[in-house]
Amino acid sequence: MTHDLVPQETPIAPVLCLVCAAPGWALGWRGTDMALTEQAWPDSLPPVAFPTDLWSPALQLALREHWGTPPPLCLCWAPAPKGQNLSWWPGRRRRLPPWRALAREEGLTWAGATAMEAVQDLTEIWPQAQRAWANAEVSAPGSLRWPGPVALTCVSALVCVCVHSALQWGIRPWIQEQRALASAQAEQDRQAEQQRLLRERERAVQVEQVQRTRQWAMWQSESLRPLQSLAQVLGQTDTMAAPQFWQALRYADGAWTVQGVASHESDVQPWWQWASFGGTSQLLESAPGVWPPEPEWGWPAWRFRARWSLTGTNQESP
Repeated sequence: MTHDLVPQETPIAPVLCLVCAAPGWALGWRGTDMALTEQAWPDSLPPVAFPTDLWSPALQLALREHWGTPPPLCLCWAPAPKGQNLSWWPGRRRRLPPWRALAREEGLTWAGATAMEAVQDLTEIWPQAQRAWANAEVSAPGSLRWPGPVALTCVSALVCVCVHSALQWGIRPWIQEQRALASAQAEQDRQAEQQRLLRERERAVQVEQVQRTRQWAMWQSESLRPLQSLAQVLGQTDTMAAPQFWQALRYADGAWTVQGVASHESDVQPWWQWASFGGTSQLLESAPGVWPPEPEWGWPAWRFRARWSLTGTNQESP
């Protein structure tokens, strides 16, 4: 049986297209006004299994009418019929492997898939697919024309102006503001630290002054104790039987030294111990002599020299 080959108006790079919709399916050359085959689904519904037996004969017939190398196969689909959940119906990338396997079994290369709007009649399948392919070609990135030199220069200038404006009036003022805030905060922290150090130094000076004042008062009190005791002794000399004459009073090395002359009739040791102020007293010299001293005409007298010191006290001066 022979078939008359009817020449088709095919594009320069022919692409064989298979279209699936709710009413049926169609097969033809992409870019032509009429499809090679348009058929409704058996029982008016798409089969549950992948319908290879429907498309394989139609593909073989279309390839028999094509001269040259095998063309690529593309797919175009509309939404599936309502109420049917077909695992092979295109619409997701994971559902395309059966279609790629069909193209591979027929010796064709895979050219991708395109979605189209829903159709209600079998005669609308191919025109709707043509419109979907046209829209896909217009919106495809490869179909965009590169702008000319003038347009490219304008676009570049506009981009530069936008970037410069953003840097000049947006980013730069923000950076300067952040720097000013950071500098002000650092200056505030520095001043606060200086104030804290100054307060601590003032408190330390005050504490040291109080301690030195207390120490000085203690030293003064301890140093005045021997002098006060001597004042008591001097206050009671009038009540003693024999008069005393005080010649010298000296303070050195934390002790008071008294040198004087008493009547030869008095015993210096008893009243000297009696006049002790509670510290350590020591009679350094007690011997007879004359008063006034030679070469003057003197009277018998009793010379004495005694030392008073505080026991267990710090005698360093402040």
